[in-house]
Amino acid sequence: MALMLLGLLLLGGCQPQNLRPDATASETTATNTQELREKAVQAYNKGDWETAERAYVQLTEQVPKEADSWFRLGNIYARQGRPADAIAAYQETLVRKPKHAKAWHNMGIVQLRQASNSFMYLEDVTEPDDPLHERATLLLDTMTQLLESDFGGTATAPPAEAAAN
Repeated sequence: MALMLLGLLLLGGCQPQNLRPDATASETTATNTQELREKAVQAYNKGDWETAERAYVQLTEQVPKEADSWFRLGNIYARQGRPADAIAAYQETLVRKPKHAKAWHNMGIVQLRQASNSFMYLEDVTEPDDPLHERATLLLDTMTQLLESDFGGTATAPPAEAAAN
């Protein structure tokens, strides 16, 4: 029995070995990540949000510590009218890079838009003589002015773009 076990162990040593050094495997991963990043940027620049989203989601999985992929993903979600997803992606950006000014800015804009929607609905559900109606109208007008002044006359413009790295 011991002789048979020794023979199996010796045969196991004859198995083909992976001749690929670790450096080559990591270089391949880096190349794949770079290709994916280029695909993501191209789709983003073309406004192909579905392709860009898929690529940036993959990038956040492959390189989760990279803030800029999360930031771009936030912008994509904001452009697609998905504010909760946009805010979550901007928050992920800020976990990785707390001083990412554009992420703070864009998250604030998305939240301001959400607040505007809340006051617009409040205005709709209250009677004109209700003090909350008057307050909702005032706040909504103020937020609309802020959003329009920030984006040159359009309260629905997308958030700021990522800075070139």
